[in-house]
Amino acid sequence: MKLPSLIRLPNSKKFNYEPRFYDPIKEEIEERTERIRREMEAEAKITDEQRIKFRAEWQQVHDRRESEVKRSNVSQLVLILLLAFLSVGYLFYGNNVLYLGLILLPAYIFLRMRQMRNNS
Repeated sequence: MKLPSLIRLPNSKKFNYEPRFYDPIKEEIEERTERIRREMEAEAKITDEQRIKFRAEWQQVHDRRESEVKRSNVSQLVLILLLAFLSVGYLFYGNNVLYLGLILLPAYIFLRMRQMRNNS
């Protein structure tokens, strides 16, 4: 029991510490679920007109890539044939064919670069 006194003594200060537990996995799962929920809501808002527009744009990109692949295939075929003719010509005619190749190969590369610049 405490006796009354004229002098007031300070009470002891209390330290209120509430420990927090941080779970990074739980945090990541919550962020993912929230992001997926937002994406699903955004997809639900896409109209049929937007879907048709997206398909048309995708088809244009696909067609352009397909034409680029065809052009590159033709270029590869031409270069392979040129090198094959140069090697066979070298076997039959010697260095003169290599000199011809040194003229034709840069000319072909120059024409291809010019054609690519005109198409862009």
